[in-house]
Amino acid sequence: MVGATVTAGCGGGDTEQARKYVKLGDQLTLERGGKNTELLTAWKTVRETADPVAKGAAWEQAQSIYNDLQALVQKEKAEYGKIKGLKGVGDYVKYAELKILALNAFDQSLKATNDFLQKLYNNGFGSQQEKEAALQKYQAEAEKLQAENDRANEEAKQLKKDKNL
Repeated sequence: MVGATVTAGCGGGDTEQARKYVKLGDQLTLERGGKNTELLTAWKTVRETADPVAKGAAWEQAQSIYNDLQALVQKEKAEYGKIKGLKGVGDYVKYAELKILALNAFDQSLKATNDFLQKLYNNGFGSQQEKEAALQKYQAEAEKLQAENDRANEEAKQLKKDKNL
């Protein structure tokens, strides 16, 4: 009987730890949302600014925000990743896997957008035709990644609700 109490206590400890990691990861998700909005605004400024000096300053700011956002994504992945090492928390592991899947899609989309805009900023397209082809390719990739992100986040949200995580 004492052994059963100890085992139950250990399992409860992992569940509590899993809850803490989920809470930290979810807090980082909110922080990332704000940083993402900053980045979208900075990228818009780069696209709309005609003055080369102001455009350069806007690009530098956008790159700084991009780097901060990428660091947040890595922190968020690390928090959810910690759940995988815990015992007896299968639903939390599934939640973490879905959140990491969504983060991977978000990260790839972020990189694709930054790469495209960097090439655009540096006048890296040889012709208008090349630019339009690159834009179509980028948009198709971004839509696919956004769908992956949305699907994984929706599944995670539903799992969290259904299992009261």
